[in-house]
Amino acid sequence: MGKDWNLGFSEKEKLSTKLMREFEFDENLLKNHVEEIRSELATSNLFRYGYSQSHKLEDRILLKLPDFESKFIERYLRDQPDGFAGNLDPTSQRDIVSLFVHYVQFTCYNKAELQEILTYRDKTKYGYKGVEVMTGNDSRCQKCSKIRSTKYSWKELDKVPKIPFFPSCICWYSPIIEQRDF
Repeated sequence: MGKDWNLGFSEKEKLSTKLMREFEFDENLLKNHVEEIRSELATSNLFRYGYSQSHKLEDRILLKLPDFESKFIERYLRDQPDGFAGNLDPTSQRDIVSLFVHYVQFTCYNKAELQEILTYRDKTKYGYKGVEVMTGNDSRCQKCSKIRSTKYSWKELDKVPKIPFFPSCICWYSPIIEQRDF
């Protein structure tokens, strides 16, 4: 399945799974199925399905919830798709579920990544200097192409934006590490 169960889980894996299990949806998502969706997301994270196998998660969600809808995602696809979402069909349930999964996973992964990076503040002797928002390599994305990688020192943490910026955003956090000659 892609996971060596003998090694256990990293703190970041545990946190991102917990965040998926507790994800607060911005809309009234199929009122009676929120727990099922959270459970599917958390399970996929534990089994590390990731993007190469995200169709398995999408298939399970569509199998359990054939009437799946997300007004937030549908509205985004219809009105302002950016980046890879420009290739998605706003009337396709599979595309709606796919983008929904992407958005939830990126939200939780990035939150967990930022939490881990924040633990590096005490490790400045190892060259950690702050947080960088890295942009995806998707030239079709007008919003993120304006950002280009933005750096924040430990003193500027209150300015670090929450990512993803929008449902199809592929930006991520990275620690800033001082280059040293060895």
